[in-house]
Amino acid sequence: MLDIVVGAQFGDEGKGRIVHNLALLDSYFAGIRAQGANNAGHTVMHEGVLYKLHLIPSAVLAGKQGFLGRGMALNLDVLVNEIEGLREKGIDPQLVIDPRAHVIMPWHIQLDGVNEKANGNSAAGSTGRGVAPVYASKHERTGIRVADFFGDSDRVMSMASLYAGRVASVCPGKEKEELLEEYLTATLRTIRRASFLLPSLKDVSVTVDTLLRQNKDLVGECAQSEMIDVDSPYYPRGTSSGTGAPGFLNGIGLMPVGQMRHIIGAAKGYVTRVGNGAFITEIQGDFAETLRQKGGEFGTTTGRPRRVGWFDVPMVKYAARTSGFTGLAITKLDILGGMDEIPVAIHYDEGDVIPCLNYDNVTPQYRMMKGWPEMTEDLYRLQFENGIGRIPHPGLRAYLEMIQDEIQVPISQVCFGQSSSAYISYI
Repeated sequence: MLDIVVGAQFGDEGKGRIVHNLALLDSYFAGIRAQGANNAGHTVMHEGVLYKLHLIPSAVLAGKQGFLGRGMALNLDVLVNEIEGLREKGIDPQLVIDPRAHVIMPWHIQLDGVNEKANGNSAAGSTGRGVAPVYASKHERTGIRVADFFGDSDRVMSMASLYAGRVASVCPGKEKEELLEEYLTATLRTIRRASFLLPSLKDVSVTVDTLLRQNKDLVGECAQSEMIDVDSPYYPRGTSSGTGAPGFLNGIGLMPVGQMRHIIGAAKGYVTRVGNGAFITEIQGDFAETLRQKGGEFGTTTGRPRRVGWFDVPMVKYAARTSGFTGLAITKLDILGGMDEIPVAIHYDEGDVIPCLNYDNVTPQYRMMKGWPEMTEDLYRLQFENGIGRIPHPGLRAYLEMIQDEIQVPISQVCFGQSSSAYISYI
């Protein structure tokens, strides 16, 4: 059966650790990434070691296979670096890479910076990894797939020449011939570095379909989150791929009707966001910095401080509808411990259906919830061991029951610390 973990907010909800905890179970055979690029990042604690993964599925830390689907955009140098870094720590990831995945080329990274600068105040807040340009190339059919990169030198040469001209036209002081030489040199260097990946190239769609027919359990790891999907309410302040369950299925090239089990929406007990764009429940001032420091809210990929805000019910309702959540994983509950009261945005003044016409003028309507004390991991485990409805502390129980009731999706997992053990699953 296939289980999928989806971000229900702006990203950084702890999807990697949810996937990791599932992958630790003997029943799971492999983990799958199917969209996005190294603009995504997952921080996972495994056996006391902190890992920061950008392309490779978290399941490899548990010794499971990792699949990279056709919907991904791969910087092959970054992928090689990540593999080498894992090997240095004693983990040799067994990967299957779809040859239809697109490759981030040097010109994509250059164009990313050009585009962001040209967009000025309307810039999306790109990480500068070349992600938007590579997906643009894909859709205008000037992209280079992994199969092309290793096997079609004529296409690589043709596209390198095309983009050398494009970049030279928008970058003063750059000459087409100089850029073309630069691109071809970098490409040959990467081909040599990454040639060991050739035996890993295989149609992920066919492989996943075969495994599901053999009754293997697989876990899908969506990158980023519903609120920054390319078709999200917050467009264009987001990423360039389909980040929800529908985008994941497209990214592996499979619709496994009858073989999908859980679609788990991961959400923090509060909300964070990296980069530009509207943030309806954002907290300002000293308390925002306190929460940021306590939660370690700094981007895995960029190190940028994350903006912080209160839990937003209409947001998670939207994500539950578009990805079809069967359960919610609520993370970082320990970060809220010690607060007397916790505001939760239950409604918006202009109505709860998003997208809104003008996010800057939307006012959240808060419900004040009683807090709970700071607790150790063991004390949190005692709170959760008998289910949400039997949590001893009334404030913690009411907070989580409110989330379930408002979103109409049961809580299937809770996380209350950084270690893998600070986790309880009800599925």
